[in-house]
Amino acid sequence: MDNSAMPASFSDHHSWYTSTLSSIGNIPSSSLLYTYDHVMHGFSAVLSQSQVEQLEQIPGHIATFSEASGHFHTTHTREFLGLKQKVGLWPASRFGKDVIIGIIDTGIWPESESFNDKGMPPAPAVLVKLGPNSTLQTVTTNLLVPDFSIKE
Repeated sequence: MDNSAMPASFSDHHSWYTSTLSSIGNIPSSSLLYTYDHVMHGFSAVLSQSQVEQLEQIPGHIATFSEASGHFHTTHTREFLGLKQKVGLWPASRFGKDVIIGIIDTGIWPESESFNDKGMPPAPAVLVKLGPNSTLQTVTTNLLVPDFSIKE
């Protein structure tokens, strides 16, 4: 949605989106799933094709993206990467022993099937200290969550 198209009568984007949806038909408020207002302005909602077509005619509408389903690629990285047990990078790196790869992802969901421990070896016994104000918590065998704060 075009941020500059929001009428002054609305105090926030959520109210505008709710009103916009109600103007295109009998849409329950539960159809509005999420309001985006940080990097971009818009919302996600459950709509029929005819409701989408009506929405696309409303001033301020920029684009509509249909939901796309993704599939988990793996929780077993070595098979996914095609690493061999006897030759190559995998044995040369001692099979990743004591290697922890850090990823900052504010949208991580530990309950996701992607972090299922089934068939995984035990978590490493090593505890990594990130600094004087940090701790490391094991959530699943293959997910470690650092808690870090900076005091000024």
